Amino acid sequence: MANRNPSPRTRFKPGAEWTGNAKGRPPGRSITAKLCELLGASTINGVPIEGGKTLADLLPSLDIVGISLHPFLSTVHFAETVPADMFDRLFALAKKPIAITESSYCAQPWSLTVNGTAVPFSGSPEKQRDFTARLLAAAARHRAPFVVMFTIRDYDALWKAFGKSDSALPWRDTGFYDEDGKPRPALEVWDSYLKRPRR
Repeated sequence: MANRNPSPRTRFKPGAEWTGNAKGRPPGRSITAKLCELLGASTINGVPIEGGKTLADLLPSLDIVGISLHPFLSTVHFAETVPADMFDRLFALAKKPIAITESSYCAQPWSLTVNGTAVPFSGSPEKQRDFTARLLAAAARHRAPFVVMFTIRDYDALWKAFGKSDSALPWRDTGFYDEDGKPRPALEVWDSYLKRPRR
């Protein structure tokens, strides 16, 4: 029986690069590049995306594909809703099982200044609920092995303690409980899926 474990040289770097290959191919962009392309992004960490060229090479070494999904941090950020077909397109990226290893949607508005320009995001509890419902419905439909949400409760106090970092702001208000511990509508959606029988 063939060894299905990836070579010790096969490693993932945060930020979407894949290095090493049991077949000796050069490093390239990973499935994250393909996902960012799907979401409308053109770069990852300032590096142009080349269309996920290594996806076909990577899949034979995997039993499961894990995706970190925060669509409000892509060009979807500027839209009022996530594209209707985004989740089905996401789960069609590979024939292997696809899990959501981390996801979120901001439940409050915020704004950052980037290169002198204000970049606002009009998050709301209703948008977070709708995103969560659509994500979980698609995950159930495509039999995703699991879905992990980024944080259960807003971390305003931590954000303030660490100097109100701009880099942490987009995720500050993504909890299913707000900073005061009050549950948001998305929690009810999440709980309804937790109560379903496991398949």
